Amino acid sequence: MDPPPGFSQFLVLNHGITQLTQILWIQLNEILVERAGMVQSEQSSTSILPILIVLNILSQADPMIKKKVKEYVFSPEEEDMFMEKVQEFRNDLVVAKDNTASAVNSSGAAAGKKGSKNMHPLNAPEGSTRWKLIKLMTYTESNVKRCTGELLWTLCDSNSNEFVLRCGFG
Repeated sequence: MDPPPGFSQFLVLNHGITQLTQILWIQLNEILVERAGMVQSEQSSTSILPILIVLNILSQADPMIKKKVKEYVFSPEEEDMFMEKVQEFRNDLVVAKDNTASAVNSSGAAAGKKGSKNMHPLNAPEGSTRWKLIKLMTYTESNVKRCTGELLWTLCDSNSNEFVLRCGFG
């Protein structure tokens, strides 16, 4: 179900995307902050589904909308810090790979890094939109999880490396 031709441009020119992202922010806060831990929060969490679906469809349909939504979720102010962490992560991988190759013990097993690899995003400040969307990816309501994951996947250009670095869950 794609939007009609010209609708995306109409939304961008009339600041409709800003309004949609504000609705997303309000609903994220309602579910994860105002009603956190309450049974009714999980029951009414499906109220966020329409905005997740609309933003995903519009982002898939138009590169300009995708750019605006991506800038909202992955804030430009935090992008420099994120890129630094990506570079550190890649440098750590190179060092770990070199150390693993040279540190093969007598039984033939390689000594490598232990821990939860790729389970956490490199940079998702607590309280940010990205942090809240990642929280929804572990929510109990399956449709909320799926639609949140699909939106983030679309915003990451369907690139598994970018998705893992930005959202974790790799």
